[in-house]
Amino acid sequence: MQPTEDGHGMTTHAIRPDAAGREPVAVPVPPTLYASAAERLLSPGTPNRSIAARRFVRDAADFDIDLTWQRAVLDDGVQRGRRDPVLSSRVRQVALPVASAGRTAVLFVSGPGAQDVCGNRERQALDRRIALQTACRDAAKIAGDRIALFQALPAVDESWAQAAYTDAGFTKVADLAYMRTALRSRDASAEVPACRADGKPWPDGIEVRPIRSLDGEDREMLGRALDLTYEDTLDCPGLRGMRATSDVIDSHQAAGAWQADLWWLVLRRAQPVGCVLLNRCPAENLVELVYIGLARTERGTGLGKHLLQAALRAASSTGLGELRCAVDERNLPAKALYSRLGMTQIATRTAYVLPAASAHSLI
Repeated sequence: MQPTEDGHGMTTHAIRPDAAGREPVAVPVPPTLYASAAERLLSPGTPNRSIAARRFVRDAADFDIDLTWQRAVLDDGVQRGRRDPVLSSRVRQVALPVASAGRTAVLFVSGPGAQDVCGNRERQALDRRIALQTACRDAAKIAGDRIALFQALPAVDESWAQAAYTDAGFTKVADLAYMRTALRSRDASAEVPACRADGKPWPDGIEVRPIRSLDGEDREMLGRALDLTYEDTLDCPGLRGMRATSDVIDSHQAAGAWQADLWWLVLRRAQPVGCVLLNRCPAENLVELVYIGLARTERGTGLGKHLLQAALRAASSTGLGELRCAVDERNLPAKALYSRLGMTQIATRTAYVLPAASAHSLI
């Protein structure tokens, strides 16, 4: 495949024919094949795959998953131009965009399939790319300005997925280390973050207080704090400027059960210089450290350590079992700090992004 560059600086590839001389085409998945498509999207180790696939289709609407956004390369019967897919039609490769808060959509794509159905490795890679590109292009058209960015988080050992997102025009942002630590239950009335976790006051001029609301002045101050933390950051620097800060706030708020007193502004003499954002995830018995960051002027002072200790204390007061977070593998100071405070790495995923503006010209 010969790479070309579109007007947004994203690398794409011209479509080439398959072994029989036909160009692969991805089409909307007909409802009769929803379960088959879902089964292709499930991880290989999923028990009772057919049952799990039917359950996914049944519950999709409850999780705001629009199955009409799926795009799939189907078997040769459909590829030859049959108007209505017959019952024997099979899904070769499928991609599913799922709209989420903050004008983003998360992409899921099918993995390796049986060769007698899906073709050889090269054919599967080609079909997978076409499914991804078509799904992004069509979702961008349908959603309009409701989607600004497509995202994907394949595991680092899913080489087929890594190749698919790269070939489809996505940009790798970072390898993310997922870290966790167990929480000891504490008194829910603990005064956090009125003082440091060790009971000492915050440094002179520093105030740490909860967000009062996500409207008005506090939202504006949080936006200013986030923008300052992005300057010379070691945590996914490639994401800077890809979304409006207001969209980032919406996305962070939707990551779990938002609770105002678990979102803190860090102020120096009443001006925002950082933030700590914690969300409860009761269904998973955990608290997610959605974001922690400081302005460049506050780094290297020890304030970050005390904020993280206070965050651990606040998370413990929720009664949930563990704290989790994700951090850029290249952010060695943050990883070292998390490790010193008892967090261990449990997984690694790679973050890929594609601006919606680039998706329009993929195919």
